[in-house]
Amino acid sequence: MMIRGTAQEPLASLVYTKDLDPAFWLKQHRLGEVPGRFPYGLDRLSEAGFRVEAETVRRAGRNPREWIGLADPRLWLPRQAKSGAGAVLAWDEATAVPLLIRHARSDKRLMAGIIWATDAAASTSISARLSLLRQVYRHLDAVWVLSRGQLPVLREWLDVPASRLYYVPLGIDTAYFPKTRLPDSPMVLSMGNDRDRDPATLFEAMRILRYQMPETRVVVQSRAASAAPYGIEVTHRLTGPEVKRLYAQSSVVAIATRHNLHVSGMTTALEAMSMGRPVVLSATPGASDYVRDGTTGRLVLPGDPQAMADAVVELLMDRELLAGMGAAAAAHVREFHTESAMAKILAAIAQP
Repeated sequence: MMIRGTAQEPLASLVYTKDLDPAFWLKQHRLGEVPGRFPYGLDRLSEAGFRVEAETVRRAGRNPREWIGLADPRLWLPRQAKSGAGAVLAWDEATAVPLLIRHARSDKRLMAGIIWATDAAASTSISARLSLLRQVYRHLDAVWVLSRGQLPVLREWLDVPASRLYYVPLGIDTAYFPKTRLPDSPMVLSMGNDRDRDPATLFEAMRILRYQMPETRVVVQSRAASAAPYGIEVTHRLTGPEVKRLYAQSSVVAIATRHNLHVSGMTTALEAMSMGRPVVLSATPGASDYVRDGTTGRLVLPGDPQAMADAVVELLMDRELLAGMGAAAAAHVREFHTESAMAKILAAIAQP
């Protein structure tokens, strides 16, 4: 799939898994079902002078045997990317492996992001899969992460020149998540089901909150419904329009996570902030890249339900503080975390 650009512009090839097919995604976006014209807003590279095309690949699985293409010795030959030839980009580990298998001999600059691998690399157990992944990323021209908290581990794990490693702030579709007025009745919302969420801490924080402010509505998207305290509304799946409606109905968005390096919950935080909602987020490494404590929301110690409850109560009890932080959050996202801002940084990496 090709979008805007001329033959004179450098080519940016975007590698997506089949479940994120950009042609289908664009149709869904036009129907209002998903944010961004392309997954992760990478089509915005066209605004930075690239001719953009997309290809879909099979997701790299958990079994290293599924990466049989990495056995080809031609993949590991020294390569020189030509200046101005363009770039091939993969968003994460699921597409970095097929990117290398397909484009190892390309004259384009090969780039990929890392999400979970830095957390695995920081652990004491290194799997065969992680070892293979390290070889893949060491062979790329540029590697980026979405959290500064990942960089120290990334440098040690890959052991490549620092000039090949980058921090790129996540950007979102702020037009899809417009700033809305605060509701009259208090409501706390929590969204997300990734493996680093901490439902136990979240639910206990919400129990404490409702004990102090029983009139507060609490809505949580979680698979851990059985652990929810009485009075908390739990949902499993939400459509794009349903997500936007809940953000608009909320006063504060609370996100509890376990310790992680990649800022679990950053997308939810940015979407909520874009709509003018302050966020209470667990203060994992890199969380301050997204939520400015005391300005756009609050950062609290991971695993501390009392601290999370106190931060939410403080906001709900002070309408002026709530509105001020919400306005600052919306402005912050539009200055630093739009799809266009992210694409501009990625474009500079693609043509250093």
